[in-house]
Amino acid sequence: MECLLAIGTSVLEKVANYTVVAIGRQLGYIFYYKSNVDNLNNQTQELGVRKNRLGNRVEEARRNGEEIEGDVQDWLKEVEQIAEKTNSFLEDERHTKTRCSGCSFPNIVLRHKLSRKAKKMIQTVESEIQKTEKFESISSHPILQWSIENKGYETFESRKEIFKEIFEALKDPNVNMIGVYGMGGIGKTMLAKEVARQTMEEKIFNETIFASVSQTPNIEKIQQEVAEKLGLQKFDEIKSISVRAVRLRLRLRQEKRILIILDDVWEELNLFDVGIYFEDDQKGCKIMLTSRSVDVLQNFTNVIAKNFPIEVVSFDEARSLFKRTVGDKVGNPSFHSLIDEMVTECAGLPLAIRTVAYALKDKGLSTWKDALLQLKRSTSTNIEGMSEKVYSSIKLSFDLLGSEEAKTLLLLCCLHEEDANIYIENLMGYSVGWGLFPDVDTLEETRDRVHSLVDKLKGKCLLLEGEYHGTIKVHDVIRDVSISIASKDRRMNIVTNVAKLEEHMNKRVLKDSIAISLIDHHLDRLPSRLEFPQLELFFMFNVSRSLLIPDHFFEETKELRALYLSYVYQGSLPSSFYFLQSLQTLSLRNCKLRDIAIIGELKNLKILDLSDSDIEQLPKQIGQLRGLRVLNLSWCYGLKVIQPHVISSLVNLEELSLETFTEWEVERSDTERSNASLTELKNLSQLTTLQLCVLDANILPRDLFTENIKRYQVFIGGRSYRYGYERYGSRFLHLDLPKSILSYDHAGLDILIKRSEVVHLAGFEGLHNIVYELQNEGFSQVKNFLLKNNAQIRYIVDTTDKIQPCSAFENLDTLILGTLVNLEEICYGELSADSFGKLRQTFVRNCDSL
Repeated sequence: MECLLAIGTSVLEKVANYTVVAIGRQLGYIFYYKSNVDNLNNQTQELGVRKNRLGNRVEEARRNGEEIEGDVQDWLKEVEQIAEKTNSFLEDERHTKTRCSGCSFPNIVLRHKLSRKAKKMIQTVESEIQKTEKFESISSHPILQWSIENKGYETFESRKEIFKEIFEALKDPNVNMIGVYGMGGIGKTMLAKEVARQTMEEKIFNETIFASVSQTPNIEKIQQEVAEKLGLQKFDEIKSISVRAVRLRLRLRQEKRILIILDDVWEELNLFDVGIYFEDDQKGCKIMLTSRSVDVLQNFTNVIAKNFPIEVVSFDEARSLFKRTVGDKVGNPSFHSLIDEMVTECAGLPLAIRTVAYALKDKGLSTWKDALLQLKRSTSTNIEGMSEKVYSSIKLSFDLLGSEEAKTLLLLCCLHEEDANIYIENLMGYSVGWGLFPDVDTLEETRDRVHSLVDKLKGKCLLLEGEYHGTIKVHDVIRDVSISIASKDRRMNIVTNVAKLEEHMNKRVLKDSIAISLIDHHLDRLPSRLEFPQLELFFMFNVSRSLLIPDHFFEETKELRALYLSYVYQGSLPSSFYFLQSLQTLSLRNCKLRDIAIIGELKNLKILDLSDSDIEQLPKQIGQLRGLRVLNLSWCYGLKVIQPHVISSLVNLEELSLETFTEWEVERSDTERSNASLTELKNLSQLTTLQLCVLDANILPRDLFTENIKRYQVFIGGRSYRYGYERYGSRFLHLDLPKSILSYDHAGLDILIKRSEVVHLAGFEGLHNIVYELQNEGFSQVKNFLLKNNAQIRYIVDTTDKIQPCSAFENLDTLILGTLVNLEEICYGELSADSFGKLRQTFVRNCDSL
């Protein structure tokens, strides 16, 4: 009995305790109603701050071409819904009825209900806030899919059978590697790309990777190409080739169906050591090699299941291709017999056919006859794997260019590495330094001339589109012939290692060279002196960060006019730089240099390019370069000091790039500055191109931007980024201003706003009709427009106060809207018919009222 009483008492005590706790909790909901609601309001605001902060980072990552992590996207969507519910709850009119009507007593039932709901919502909101602290990253670089656009590919009937055989071999589970071979210019690369395109189209492979090997294979470059397309992060930070190979093999082990094409193989490669290797159970993973020589393919240690020869096309196919290319001449009877003879001389080689046809397309009968005679008299070539017919056809095309400028520009392109993406802007710099266009005065005119010549060379099938905006490439066969021409007739030479360079100097073989390109990716030393007294142009393509330039290296190159060096990592430049008094173009890219003061002694310098280099300050000596026309300091993130009065001293400057320098000081009369001021830019009356970043809009001086500025990337109020909008045009403006605090005509911003092709705006609280308040012509020039982070604006375009329909965004291609919480409509009021007429894509995020 006592036992039962004890048990009963214990149970009652626990029931009582639980009851008291439960009652206390329920009473707490009533007593702490206001506290719970206020807490929910505060936590909701904090969640909104976190959401906007993360949203801005997401938008920045998207602009940089990165892919947003799935959990981050899910969180943003979830928070959107939670914010909607909490705001709806907080705005609930029942909060005004928590006291009984007609008296001061609280409405206990309603207070309890609302307070309890607020408490639960607080837990949900706090949970979401905590999640923001657990995101390891918000984005990642996307896996680069090779865009298989095979422009210019010709489907020849005579090759359909071999194409089918290659296709079937790649589908065969027992085949893991095949080879394709044929002489230079026969079309191996085009065929390989077409195979890749069709296998992807038929979903035989999930992914295709294309990498060029070339005559002097650069293993690091091949590894990097494969790694980028596999999406491997920070791969370029690994310096050891063997470690990189292990990383690649581990990554490729994850693939089930992938095709790797290694193009233009000249010698056996140990693919395992490169990192390209598949296990026996990876039946859907294949490797395809192309080469000029079947012997190279047969000597591979890796067993190639089958090698496929690519033969010349038939006469009828060749004639058809020639006629389609040459155009109008086909209808003229005078050319009929010549066409057949030309086709015969091209020997069924597609590259030869195209090159000759493009060269003769706009020429008269006499030129055709003379060209045929030259083709028939062609001599053999010593270029390995190349038919004399290909050589003679390319040589003919070169000779028929007529323009010496076009010829020199082509040869200048061929001094770059094989398969390089050559930036047209760089060609402009070398052209200035080398004095290629003596009749041209300004950089803008030089740029136009270079672009005109590039278009001409493309039209003659001698240059190709590059992989990136503003770049070009040279077909390997065109390059081989051009290098041969350059060395025989133009005293322009490529040297592939330092031993050969020393040998040439000892034997004085190339002593009269005017241009030398040293291409050696394993360069670990240089001769004490570069003994080429007539040298005018010197390229050194190097990726070794341990290479030191000897102090006396340039003492024998006093005629040097253009110099390109990369990855120079040493405290100061060699003292022999002082001997380069004829130098007009100096490019020091990706270099790490403490002291560059000696550059100030190069009084004839016109172009100085230090982009992507690690330098801490621009010394006062640079101000001595009164003839300097281009100063490129793009992406020099370590640059913290530009000595006062350096910029203002460069009175002939036409182009200035310093979009990562942000340490601008305000001009004051009473104190000495220790850094550059924006006012110095006003002294540059010749300036036409500007890349600039100013974090504080309040320090912009009056009339900073003028009509003279033709090309610009200007960031005001926010840091610069590699914006990637070049395809929209050369005039980019980013304004990140929390409030409308500026008189826009004060600094000349109104000029930039009016003429910009890309406009990105953030903030601008206080503006309600942003289009017409900022630019009364309705942003007629803009092709890409972004607006974000404004809580007041309701309409992008509001024409309700206009008497007649107005125009807006007539040329707009892309519209991006983000975090405009009160935006209701894009257009409010009547617009003219041409408004938004070219709009192709729109991106909207966090515009809940739209």
